Amino acid sequence: MSDTAPAPSPSSQNAPALFRAAHEVRARLLDLRRARWDRLADQLAGLRDRIEFMESARRRLALCADRGLERAAGLCLSEIEPSLHELEYQVRGVQHALRTDPAPVPSVRDLFREIEQLQEEFGEATYRRRERTLSVVTEPIDLEGVPLGPFEIALPLGALGDLHRGPVYDVTALAPNPAGGNDGITHPHVHDGRLCAGDAWAAVQAALREGRLCDFFVLVRSVLSTYNPDSPFVRLEDWHGISCLECGYSTGDDNLVCRICEGDFCSECATLCDVCEETTCRNCLESCPVCDVGACRACLTRCPECGRRLCRVCLEEEECPCREENADEQDPESPQDGEREGDPREREAESAEPGEREAEVPVGGGADGPSDEAALLADGVGQAALPAR
Repeated sequence: MSDTAPAPSPSSQNAPALFRAAHEVRARLLDLRRARWDRLADQLAGLRDRIEFMESARRRLALCADRGLERAAGLCLSEIEPSLHELEYQVRGVQHALRTDPAPVPSVRDLFREIEQLQEEFGEATYRRRERTLSVVTEPIDLEGVPLGPFEIALPLGALGDLHRGPVYDVTALAPNPAGGNDGITHPHVHDGRLCAGDAWAAVQAALREGRLCDFFVLVRSVLSTYNPDSPFVRLEDWHGISCLECGYSTGDDNLVCRICEGDFCSECATLCDVCEETTCRNCLESCPVCDVGACRACLTRCPECGRRLCRVCLEEEECPCREENADEQDPESPQDGEREGDPREREAESAEPGEREAEVPVGGGADGPSDEAALLADGVGQAALPAR
């Protein structure tokens, strides 16, 4: 028996393979039910722990009241209110889980009939034993004049037990016409093989949980055949646009080209150079170390002295830090603390005009220097002891 078997009538020689697929589906749906019980048991365990904490708080509070421990009682009371909120949240979770009563798991024969109906709906259903998948192929899909080709909807039967974690099915374009050269987007609502079912998500999940296999595949096909302009990965009007090099999404007709690398970018990923105000991508933009503006590589120039890359404005205005560093090295050292700066009278004499300096004649002075009288007068000492003239 081959790994790939179409789903014929029960009298066909491939019927055993299809019954095996039905057995697999039922086993996984039972796993899903047991997983629900496990989650409910975990919720009850959390509820038990919270109740035990409240009982502990009750005993401690009673002890504080008995011994008059006011501070300890205050600490105990501060723990009770947040615990009550957590207890209320856990109780609501358990109540919701109890109200969610799953439908009975279908029998193997009922599931086999679902597969039969699936074949009647799609013309062929395929069960791959090795991959343990049940799949169908849609007719070629065309949305508003954009041909997307047929899609294969594959349901990994082994993953049905993890259905509570999210979607478990794959959608693959068999004749892909991806958006803007992005191979991951083969449909406005399909990205990397995952379908964004939108409002149909709950109905799709319910059909799987209840074993309504035919309903599940029909619902997914319906989503693929419908375009929702409010939540596409790429809009149909931008389908043949150019792919943004940064985020990969189609840029449509409003793509922006970086002046440096000449790559195509969307408006979210492109920016402007603060110097030349031309379109630049983030990878081709650098910050000037002096003024911190974002400048493209074409507007940055190396300083001939230190090699720093500065924007041309700072370089033209000689704002490179190396110039200030060189100026500091060439400045003379300032006088040290405590060092004398000269007599003020000497500085006044040096600053006086030549004629003024010649008119100053020391009292009693001669060619060899001032007399004793002049020295005493200059110091203001012994002036009264001088003889009268």
